[in-house]
Amino acid sequence: MKSALLTIYLITSLSFALPTAQSAPIEAGEYLAKSGAGALLITARKKGHYYKINAYGGNGHSCFVEGSVENNSSLQKGDAGDEDCLITFNVTADMIDISHNQKSSCSNFCGARANFTQPYYKTNELCRSKTKNKNLKLFKTYYTKKTYELAEKTLRKVYDACESYLSIFEKMDMVNDLAVTYKNLKKKDACLELVKPFNEIADMNESDIKNGYPPGDAENILPIAKKLKFNRELCRNL
Repeated sequence: MKSALLTIYLITSLSFALPTAQSAPIEAGEYLAKSGAGALLITARKKGHYYKINAYGGNGHSCFVEGSVENNSSLQKGDAGDEDCLITFNVTADMIDISHNQKSSCSNFCGARANFTQPYYKTNELCRSKTKNKNLKLFKTYYTKKTYELAEKTLRKVYDACESYLSIFEKMDMVNDLAVTYKNLKKKDACLELVKPFNEIADMNESDIKNGYPPGDAENILPIAKKLKFNRELCRNL
């Protein structure tokens, strides 16, 4: 009997000693999903935090959800007859992974091809919207003034730091801008190396693009791909 009581005591004591797995506390800031799939903005308030999620899917479909987050979760009330959507913020050292309880009300925040449940990462300051937009404007200023070296340096640092968080449209726009900059700098090899990952898209004809992408995405990619093919030829002819 004493042996059994001792065993129970040891197990109970051990269970209190073991740390429980808890999500890290939420920090205010801007977090980005990979491949331009969305952004999570968290702002601190006197009590807890407030969040906004913008997520993007295929064919121009998107999601938007906002609210207060307490104890790393947010309860969004469903419409009449719908169960509530419980959104969970799983926090680690470098990201916040958003999930929800799969209730039908959770899909009300999104278009058919979009979803906001994904990891959102802490990123380089260069990739956050305010800083990125400032540098994009600065690039245009340098380019217009024909100070191409400064233009290349400004845009290239953003592209290199943020590539994994950019959508295909943002990537190709930046590559086009860098390509013509390299052309003006007469840096043929740097230009062709930059464009290389996009050669397949540049070589696609209109029919290939329309058949290979959803209608809305194809409409956006077509002019960018044509421009990329043109700029690539400019560099090849240096």
